[in-house]
Amino acid sequence: MKPDQTIRRQLALVKIHAPTEQDKSEIIQYTNIFRGKVADVTPKTITVEITGKPDKINALIDLLRPYGIKEMTKTGITAITRGQKTL
Repeated sequence: MKPDQTIRRQLALVKIHAPTEQDKSEIIQYTNIFRGKVADVTPKTITVEITGKPDKINALIDLLRPYGIKEMTKTGITAITRGQKTL
């Protein structure tokens, strides 16, 4: 599949150290900017879900890294051809 003729996406779940309400608020703001979702909140962590191109996911991870990433999972890249053509 040629990159310009496909839709490619990846999914990441990222658990971040967030012991304060200010940390949680900032992480939620970053997540919203990247059109991600909050998947889970505990007193000391927040887990976010983001779907998109790998460079978008990596950009959010870079912003979240200073808070302390406790755990992270990523899918591989999933792709499908654009338009009416099928595999």
